[in-house]
Amino acid sequence: GGNQLYDDFKNAWAVVGFNSNALTESICEGVPTFSMCPSSMAWECSNKSLSHLENPQMYDRQQWLNNLSYCQWNEKECVEGLPFKHLLGKINEI
Repeated sequence: GGNQLYDDFKNAWAVVGFNSNALTESICEGVPTFSMCPSSMAWECSNKSLSHLENPQMYDRQQWLNNLSYCQWNEKECVEGLPFKHLLGKINEI
């Protein structure tokens, strides 16, 4: 908790994980990231093979960040039921 994760990022060569919010945070902090799970929110901007650990790729994060931010809801919006209404609209399109 707290800033400990971000303190770890300061000296990290890379972050490796399966499917964790820490992977998303490491990408946001500009640390090369390796995700081992295709359903990870970090997958799109992650290295997928540890064979690249010595020479990790960095990805353009802008569209990924745009997509993530589009999926976020604040407390007021949740209380108003907007996420549910949004999902219902998508179901009705099917």
